[in-house]
Formats: sequence, structure tokens, C-alpha cells
Amino acid sequence: MAEVGLRERKKQRTHDTIVQVAIEQFSERGYQATTVADIAAAAEVAPSTVFAYFATKEDIVFAGWEPFQTSFRERIEDRPAGESAIEALRDWALRTIPALLGAPTDEMLTLRRIIDSDERLLAVERSRMGYFEDVLTREVARDLNTSPDAALTRIVASAVAGALGAILSDSRQAEPAELERQISLVFAFVESGLAAIT
Repeated sequence: MAEVGLRERKKQRTHDTIVQVAIEQFSERGYQATTVADIAAAAEVAPSTVFAYFATKEDIVFAGWEPFQTSFRERIEDRPAGESAIEALRDWALRTIPALLGAPTDEMLTLRRIIDSDERLLAVERSRMGYFEDVLTREVARDLNTSPDAALTRIVASAVAGALGAILSDSRQAEPAELERQISLVFAFVESGLAAIT
């Protein structure tokens, strides 16, 4: 059992080293100019090791999204009876986003600059935001007893996802209190609109 734990810790260290080195390389050379071979050499691993952890360079850039997506999905899908998807999302957003963005590390700020400087990465980021909208659409449909394809369902989910996406992709550093204010405004807008049309 100890051997398994040691192996997992070693894998995590390798994963984290690849990400850290890649961000440094992207920052110094530019995302497009940096190759997987460059990252592997700087991380002192074989290129095949990099690919064992990340299928593409894009996956390295967005490596931090997986736990974020998981906590989002679990909070929305496992919400208690009587709590709507929008209420669960508001709770998740207020707990998660200010903590994540309100005190960004140097690495996070560097990563934000890398993404903002590359049109391809910005497009990938927008595409990956679709994950959040897909989960929310399904859960809003459940609340409203409608189809995920229904116009009302899609309007609500896309409005929330779009507004939160704008906050998440904002490269400016904001205080946690300001982020909380922005998030609260998003949900005040969505909830009042939802009440009006339902």
C-alpha cells in the first residue's frame, strides 16, 4: 500500500513539474514557439512521458481546470432536494471563484497572460467553458421539467455561463469582495429574469 502511495506521489510530482516547466517555457518563448520536446528537455523527461500525462500542449495549459470542473459538477449534480441548480451554482461560485481568482499566484497571472496572448488558446478556453454550460443546461432542464434543448433552458444556462465566463477570463486582478459583488450581480440578474419568464 505504501508503494502505491509513493508511486502516486511520484506521478503527481512529474505532472506538476511538467506543468510548471511548460508555463515557464511558454512565457519565455511563446506558446506556439515552444515544442513538446522543449518542455520534455527542460523537465528532464522523455517527450513520451509528457504525452503520457498530456495528450496536447493545450492540455498542459488547462491542466488546472480538471479539479475546478469536478467540484463544479459535483456541487450541481449532488445538490440537496429543494435546492435549484442556479442556487447550487451561486453557492459554488461564491465559495470557489473569489478564493481562486482573488489571490492569484505569479504562475496563475503568467498563465493568464499566455492565454490572452494567443488566439488559439482563447478559442480553446471558450470551448472548454462549454463544459460548464452543458452541465448547467442539463440540471436547469431538470429543475424546470423541460428538455435541455428547450429555449428557456438554453437561455438561462447560456446567460449564467456567459456571465461567469466573463468573470473567469478577466485578466485584471480583483479583490475577493469585488469578485463576490460581481457574482452576486450575475445571479440577481439571472434569478429576476427567470422569475419574470416563469
